[in-house]
Amino acid sequence: LQYGAPQSGQTNLVHLYSLDEATPQDTEGTNHLTVTSTDRVYSKHERGHYFNAAADSLQTGSALSSFSAWTFETWVRFAADTPAATETVLNVGVSDPRIERNTSGNILVYADGSLEITSAKTIEDTRWHHIAITYGSTNNLRLYIDGVLDTTDPDGGASEAAVMYLGDAGGSQAFTGQLDEVAVFDAELDATTIANHFKAQSNQLKFITRSCSNSSCSGVNWAGADGSSLLNRPNTDADSVALWHFDETSYAGTGISLEALDLTFNNNDGYVYNFPDTYQGGLFQ
Repeated sequence: LQYGAPQSGQTNLVHLYSLDEATPQDTEGTNHLTVTSTDRVYSKHERGHYFNAAADSLQTGSALSSFSAWTFETWVRFAADTPAATETVLNVGVSDPRIERNTSGNILVYADGSLEITSAKTIEDTRWHHIAITYGSTNNLRLYIDGVLDTTDPDGGASEAAVMYLGDAGGSQAFTGQLDEVAVFDAELDATTIANHFKAQSNQLKFITRSCSNSSCSGVNWAGADGSSLLNRPNTDADSVALWHFDETSYAGTGISLEALDLTFNNNDGYVYNFPDTYQGGLFQ
């Protein structure tokens, strides 16, 4: 893992959607996603997609294979403390498997078309959470929330060979919020691996730095630990009113940025005038 994002080449990783692109690519395979109206926004790890209920969804271009053992995991940020109706985060075929959140904040897990798990823990906030579901050699279905095993159920089975939907169930129970770093494994990841996936992202550095050879720092850009100013910067939490990173690309030669995007759900987007084209690290340097 690098800053919590699964990397291509991991053992048993078969599909990986970082959701960084406007049309998200499968960077581990070739089953890319098709888009219905989602917005690409700054997210838990670099970029992700925002879903606005029934209008928005992502789905694989073709059916996933059936896996006798499997893990599905994602980062999710719900737009409301509790939804007005049950909302679907991820669904394969006829709920095989499927992840939902109900109006009480419980995470629901379906397998073989039936509800098998209602989480003990509730998610009733708008912070980022890591959700993983697994099935494998022990013939048990498991739900992990934020790296911790929540519930084990002695049911489940091979996943269905079908299209995977993100943000709805194929036209119903739509989701409002953000998703990031969706990964599919053809193996049952163990508790330690799931915990490490959560810790690697939740413990990422939240600052950028620059090293200068002169007092004005002329010509030196801000950068995160991997050299990219797009990673490891302050992110939003439940108390955030607005957050602007000011690193969108401006219209060439006009000094007007495409937008100064507000990373919260408060939609305080704006435009920046009379600045030169932006560059890595932001406008104000």
